[in-house]
Amino acid sequence: MATAGPPKPAAFARVLEVLDSDPPKLLLLVEDQIRQHPSPQTPPPPPGALLPLDASGNPLSLSGSGCSGNLSADALRWRKPGHTPSRMLLLRFRQQMLRELRGWFDEQEFLEVETPLLVPAPSPEAQFQPFAVTVEDASTPAGFLITSPEFQMKRMLVGGFPRIYQICRCFRGLESGQRHNPEFSMLEWYRAGGTLKDLAQDLEGFISALHHTVSGLCGIAPPRLPKPPWHWITVQELFGLHYQLDLDELIRDMFGIPRGILVMGIVAVGYTAVEPPAKPRLPMAEMLLRPYPSPEANDAR
Repeated sequence: MATAGPPKPAAFARVLEVLDSDPPKLLLLVEDQIRQHPSPQTPPPPPGALLPLDASGNPLSLSGSGCSGNLSADALRWRKPGHTPSRMLLLRFRQQMLRELRGWFDEQEFLEVETPLLVPAPSPEAQFQPFAVTVEDASTPAGFLITSPEFQMKRMLVGGFPRIYQICRCFRGLESGQRHNPEFSMLEWYRAGGTLKDLAQDLEGFISALHHTVSGLCGIAPPRLPKPPWHWITVQELFGLHYQLDLDELIRDMFGIPRGILVMGIVAVGYTAVEPPAKPRLPMAEMLLRPYPSPEANDAR
């Protein structure tokens, strides 16, 4: 008759400390929670050991499973007791969010694609600083890391793919800060023949899906991501409402060349700077802006 093997671990915990008690107890880090448990073996596992847990969260013996270790930076990198939300929770939330995004695009009959991250030529936009990839002893770069998958995906549109989307890594130099990283994930999607209204409905659609199905969104998502539906407002109306400026009149006066940008709360029209009379920043609210001045279409991004 076959004998049952050792229980299969359902999770793992890191041993933080062996407490001086009889019988010995372990101070365990289970994800981001610190718990006490009696040691499942004698002698007890050392601090830093990765201890298997059963389905009820009870420690199992290290024999046959688990591994030893130490409390190095890597051992605790993803575990920050007392942080809310914890890194573990954020990673699970990210997984759930990506799963829901892919499910929504699949339901809308979009095709998920993968385009090259290493391309022969950099993005031409002056505001981006692309990364050049060099090979040892080569006189020229082997290529450039993409700042977005835009150009590669648009080639697929031309090739006959009507609805495509992609979640990929992008790279932009000199963009490091509290909310920016040179390497980041981007969602980009395209509809052949779609209108601005179609794209706005897509945006409201998958954000609504996230609000309805992803648990914990309200506790993690930033307040700047309000629940749809959102209302439309023109750029002209927005500047008039919050800065008491007639944007159309200002851009018409500058040699007939439309030029309107917002930089750090200063409205710059051509070479004329106008200090806003109130509210140094435009509000972060549930709105969709249209239309942008034609020479500043990039600002719509």
